Amino acid sequence: MSSRRYSDREELVGYVRLAAELEHALTATYLFASHSMKRHGDDIAGDDVEMVRMWRRSLLRIARQEMEHLAITANLLAALGEPAHLSLPTFPLPQRSYPLSHDIELKPFTLDSLVQFIMYEVPNECGAKEEELREFLNGSTLPQDEELLRRLNEDDRTESISQLYAKIESILGQSNAADMFVGRYDMQIDNTLVYEKFPPVDPARRVYDVLIAKITDQDSALAAVRQIRSEGEGGQRKIEGGRSHFEALVDVYIEFSKRTRLDPAAPFAASRPVVPNPYVEPQWSLELEVYKRRKKGSEVTNDIAIKAMAIFDDSYKLLLRMLIRFFATAGSRDRRLRDIQSVVFFPMMTLVMRPLGDMITSLPAGNDAEASRAGPAFDAGRGVSFVPGGDLALLAYIEELEALKEKTEELAADIKLTDDDLRRRLVFMSQNFWRMADNLKTFMREDAE
Repeated sequence: MSSRRYSDREELVGYVRLAAELEHALTATYLFASHSMKRHGDDIAGDDVEMVRMWRRSLLRIARQEMEHLAITANLLAALGEPAHLSLPTFPLPQRSYPLSHDIELKPFTLDSLVQFIMYEVPNECGAKEEELREFLNGSTLPQDEELLRRLNEDDRTESISQLYAKIESILGQSNAADMFVGRYDMQIDNTLVYEKFPPVDPARRVYDVLIAKITDQDSALAAVRQIRSEGEGGQRKIEGGRSHFEALVDVYIEFSKRTRLDPAAPFAASRPVVPNPYVEPQWSLELEVYKRRKKGSEVTNDIAIKAMAIFDDSYKLLLRMLIRFFATAGSRDRRLRDIQSVVFFPMMTLVMRPLGDMITSLPAGNDAEASRAGPAFDAGRGVSFVPGGDLALLAYIEELEALKEKTEELAADIKLTDDDLRRRLVFMSQNFWRMADNLKTFMREDAE
């Protein structure tokens, strides 16, 4: 391979890793906003509950597809002979490190945060949906409407997530790109592997608005990148079964703005008063002052919230460790692949991460119960590691799940927790940790027989 081709491949790998970090960050950003949104039991009128629920549904759909995009970047890296890239720096992510005009931050669901979301997904060129949005914004005196119109007019779109994918697509379209695919396509994932427990899945059919295909050559790589671009990150084209992220966010923004315009003096609050970029100060002294200087965010000091956030972050790190092993052994004959698959996607994501994130946003951030609320930090600490060896991996996961069960039980029994509903939900969550650990133990016993 010539030095020029090597340089092209090296540049491509760097761009795809950068895209993976951004997809990971956007997933957390949209999930955080969805966790913050009000629901039954909050101070919200009955007529507004269903509207906010539909907005949350749109945001969760986008988050699922950002996870799909992260999986596609893992497949693309595997096709290039590289491991999946699941690293994520601490929030907020500085814009100077990425092709962005602003930092990526964890913020509650407001018109202001929607402005930021729209600018993440805005196309390179103005299309019909942007024209519709501009027409809606023109003449409005609502501050958020004015800010969004200003940014649509002034933000530099030559440095954007959409442009990053345009660069990836450009390199993949070169005549020498076929030589870059030195990896194995059978070490990738697709819908049939992700949804293994479902009825027979057609690899080319969307499930839950998700479509993950294996990358075997230059054409399938280009198709995968174009899928990402059509679904989000500047998508203009309609996709099967729904709208692009930009189109969906514009629709939500217009509805939210209309609702706010009904009474500008008393803006409609669709989210709980969740603090942006929540974090908990480390308990160790090593580099503590450095941590304080570099950290931009909102410190959470409420004891119950701190414990709940720790459970969330420990679960998040375990989830990432399982995903790293899942991607690393996908398509292999590793008998533990099935075992990890049975835990990582649906029980861990849907019965732990999502309900726990919702619970945390109902807890005070400080000692004033009537003030701001905490939120999940999506903090992976110093990063996650790959656990080698099938049995060793499962033993490590079992130990961590059992530790999480104990921490959740302790929090449920904490006398400072006065909400009986949260207590019951934490008990149910601890039972799910136990069930996941017990299932892994059962798999190990069955394989040993």
